[in-house]
Amino acid sequence: MYYGLDRVKTEKKKELYSCVILNVKISKIILPDYLENILKIIKKSYVRSKKADNLARKVNSWINYGLSFDYPFVLRGSEFEKRVYKLTLKIPKGKVASYKQIAEALDSKAYRAVGNAMKKNPVPLLVPCHRVVNTDGKLGGYGGGLKMKKRILTKEGVEIIDGRVPKEYFVEKI
Repeated sequence: MYYGLDRVKTEKKKELYSCVILNVKISKIILPDYLENILKIIKKSYVRSKKADNLARKVNSWINYGLSFDYPFVLRGSEFEKRVYKLTLKIPKGKVASYKQIAEALDSKAYRAVGNAMKKNPVPLLVPCHRVVNTDGKLGGYGGGLKMKKRILTKEGVEIIDGRVPKEYFVEKI
């Protein structure tokens, strides 16, 4: 397994990095975090590669400039989580869905379980959990923080007014 890092431009004193872990496919994306935290996660089990470094740069370009990319990835998690991720993949750029919509599409009322699956998403951006919001349009949570979620959604063409996504940006059905 390989890992790649790319430095994130920030005003903070400590530098942040994005990290991508891959073999043939991407198995994990670590959104911008402190290098020491990332090194704890990757431990000494991985070898750095230029290809993974390039993918980490693409992650940062997506976050900062809305420049999305496609790359094969591994869908990991419980069967329920994988079903949630597969539905999340159907949310188009420029649209959002609610946790409730996803749960209902799974014939479930487990809205919180959908939120927990989003929290565990190993490949954020590629499985666009940033496109999942509360039913009332509030942003909900995000592993990279709400500021990042708002930035990504805005770059994808979603308007956010007073901390909420207007109803016209919601998909009708997943």
